[in-house]
Formats: sequence, C-alpha cells, structure tokens
Amino acid sequence: MRLDTPLSTLLPGFPASSGATVTLAHLLSNTSGLPDLLMPAAKADADLRTSTASAGEIVSRWAPAETMFVPGSNFDYAFMNWVIVRAVIEAQTGASFEDLAQSLLFQPMGLRNTGIADRGFEAVPSLVPAFDGRTAAAGLDMSTCYGYGAASGTFYASAADLLTFADRLLSGPHLSRQSKSDLLDVRYADEGYALGGRVRVGAAGPVAWETGSVGGYKSLLTYRLSDRRSVVVLNNTDMSQTTINDLATAIFDLPSV
Repeated sequence: MRLDTPLSTLLPGFPASSGATVTLAHLLSNTSGLPDLLMPAAKADADLRTSTASAGEIVSRWAPAETMFVPGSNFDYAFMNWVIVRAVIEAQTGASFEDLAQSLLFQPMGLRNTGIADRGFEAVPSLVPAFDGRTAAAGLDMSTCYGYGAASGTFYASAADLLTFADRLLSGPHLSRQSKSDLLDVRYADEGYALGGRVRVGAAGPVAWETGSVGGYKSLLTYRLSDRRSVVVLNNTDMSQTTINDLATAIFDLPSV
C-alpha cells in the first residue's frame, strides 16, 4: 500500500467519483474532504453504534460519492476516514485490524498492557472506569466503542507501554527511515497535522503529538525526537484536553497554540 494510492484502487467497490481523487495519505491526514455520513446516523441509531458489521460492510453502505472540498486542500477530522482506513487495511491484507495490531505492534514491541477495546471498555480486565468529572454528579462516562471504527482510536494502554511504543516506533528499527519521515511529515500546516497525529516544533526540534478523547477518557502521548523524551498523560475524569496539552507544552517549552 502506497500513501499516494487512490481509494478506487485500494477498495474497488468505493464510488469512483470520490475514490479516484482521495488517497490513503488524505485519509490518514484528515484532508480527504469526504463528508462523514456515518457518525450522525450512528448517534441516532443504537443498533448502528453496536453493530458487529465489518468496516468493509459499513463503508459499502455509507461511502460518500462526492467530496466537500478538493482532497488535500482543507482539514476535517472525520470518523469515516478511519473506518475507511480499517476497511483498506483488511481488504489489502486479508487479516483483521486487531490481529495485525497484535502481530505488528503489540507483540514485537513487548506491549503487554495494550490492546483494542473492540467489545467496549467495560470488557477490558483491570481497566479503570471513566467518569464525567465536569458535573457534580460525576457519574460514569464510558462511551460506546464502535468496533468497525477501531482505527480511529479505541486503543487502551498503560503509561509505561505508551513510553515504550513511542520510543520504539520513532527511534527504533521498527519503521524504515522513509516511513518515519512520512509519518511526521505535516500535511496540513494550519493544524500541524501529519499522518494520524500532530507535530509541534520547539527550540529543541519537532515533538510528535497524539491526543485521545473517548467519553471520560482523555490522553496525551508526546515524543521529542532530538532527545527521545516523552510526556504521557492519562486521565479518566474528562479533564480538559487544553489543560492536558498545556502540561506538555510547558515541559517541552513549546510555543503556545
């Protein structure tokens, strides 16, 4: 799979009117321009939220035929992008996204406390629950996990595993030099967005910057390539993402955004 391969090649059943101009890189950088027809429907339909349909089946049903803007010309974080990413990976490899994550990432990197909550966070042993910490009631806030949308970020991990993952991915031999360069190449400057995450730049060089938000769970994984230092924040009380980001911004002495 090449980053510049169009969707019409990767998923032959994808509408040619949009699939011919949208590439894998557009999906991974949230610059595809594909309207997210899926998420509004899922919010209104409990059966769709908990559906066990494959990503390929979901894409076949909800794939948009037109783009909202020329791919690559604008930024729009769309859940549908990541459902399509999963569908592409599974179509091209013949393996499930979960099995590939296990064999290509978790096992070789020694990540023993990392996984994908494909059956919901409640089903993960020893996982701390998430709370709505912004209200006086402070009840549980365990968002539904869309199995077909696992590529959008329904991963769970310990802080130690995240430190290991960042260092081995970006400073170890796991990826080729070219793949690391592609991963951190900013595709949309106004957002600082590369492939699957942001890159921020300070006096000591670039910092890979990955945020996560699912229900009451909030997270931040950062990694400065020049000295291999990381900041990891994991929160289960719905803390403001801005507050979390400010912690790492201060530690790395980065310009405010």
